[in-house]
Amino acid sequence: QTVASNVVVVNTTADENDGDTSSIAALIATPGGTGISLREAILATNNTANVGGNPDQIRFNIAGAGPHTINVLSALPNLAEAVVIDGWSEPDYAGTPIIELNGAGAGGVSGLVLSANGSTVRGLVINRFSSVGILLNIVTNSTIVGNYIGTDVGGTVDLGNTGTGITVNGGSLNIIGGTTAAERNVISGNNSH
Repeated sequence: QTVASNVVVVNTTADENDGDTSSIAALIATPGGTGISLREAILATNNTANVGGNPDQIRFNIAGAGPHTINVLSALPNLAEAVVIDGWSEPDYAGTPIIELNGAGAGGVSGLVLSANGSTVRGLVINRFSSVGILLNIVTNSTIVGNYIGTDVGGTVDLGNTGTGITVNGGSLNIIGGTTAAERNVISGNNSH
């Protein structure tokens, strides 16, 4: 079980970076103007060492009924420390992803780039990025489950990423999808899968 200080909760759909991202504890103490954004949470986890071999946790608790769309305005930071980005943690999650990363306004970038071993991305909708939806860049033991990549939050409308849905660039022992319905990824509408 992870240490509580290694958990940060995203509570806004704003794509801002005006909180103290020097560590998870600092961001919790001094969040941005509208709360804690995904961008701030990634920066804070990158600046916080993993404790006891456990990855940091980025969870969600965004007010109101989902879906919750984060309009990404520029490249998100690479995931440089092992982290679990857990869309399943959103209180109104009911078996299908409702946290959407919309990359239409982000420029020529990928959605999420994993550059640390042992990370997990689950329960997100990642669409409309001008490059790859999720890039695993020479990493091992990472897990990508329960995501919709290249579709809307319903998993039926083509909102593809211009590049591939998921690219594994080297590395080994990575898991894409799982055996339960919740763990399966929907990868569709991208330039290629």
